Amino acid sequence: MHSSIPADNSAPVSLAYYLLHPPDDHGLSVRREAAWNDTFYGRLLVSSLKLRTQVLRNSGVYHKAESKLCVDELDDYAYHLLCINGDNCCVGAIRFLEHERLQRVGLQSGIEKLARWAAPKIPAYRAAVEMVERSREAKKRLVEAGMLVVRTDLQKVSSIALGLTMLSIRYGRQQGFDLALCSAGVLHGASLYRRLGFADFVDAEGRPLAPLAHPELADQVTFQYLELQAQPEARICRLQERYGNVARELKYLDGLLHAA
Repeated sequence: MHSSIPADNSAPVSLAYYLLHPPDDHGLSVRREAAWNDTFYGRLLVSSLKLRTQVLRNSGVYHKAESKLCVDELDDYAYHLLCINGDNCCVGAIRFLEHERLQRVGLQSGIEKLARWAAPKIPAYRAAVEMVERSREAKKRLVEAGMLVVRTDLQKVSSIALGLTMLSIRYGRQQGFDLALCSAGVLHGASLYRRLGFADFVDAEGRPLAPLAHPELADQVTFQYLELQAQPEARICRLQERYGNVARELKYLDGLLHAA
């Protein structure tokens, strides 16, 4: 999770949470930004991508031209969960990906790409690849969370980040997913996921994998997972009591069907 936008201690404003269903290969990664401004769905999505771009650029992760949004091919197939303020601007976002959806179009998730890149150099990371493969062989449904970015104005960073992550967990359970995966920076996000019950990937000897350094990332990365269906409802309720219940505020938007 990244947050590097200076804080603004303005009066609190009401926040809403929107779940944007996947664009489903509407060309998000190649279409011009203006093409998305004709729908409420599109404007929210662009707002979230602008936030992601600004935060990652400020964090030193993203270095492309100033006018270039930080988008990749996985965004076309991702659920985008957004926290929106009263001005319909995105102040926090997380995306999550169904592995089944990616497999149907021949794509690998972020964790798969990183693990397969690391395994030849660091044999312990073969365990991460094997865990994903075993889960698929066992017909488990996998979902992967990532790209968690949050502004620091208007609300505490942790409250928005926790709200977004908890909603992702809850939605994943409701949709029947078995295993949630995430990659998180040692400095940005790893401890947040652990607070919500995520555990570190382990090697063949049962030891947590050492954080992974990648030349394109500003922070070392940890791989974590959560058995979604093993989480008792009572525990989810306790988490909501502790960190806030935002599920009742969630609004759903389906692709290009929602006009302005």
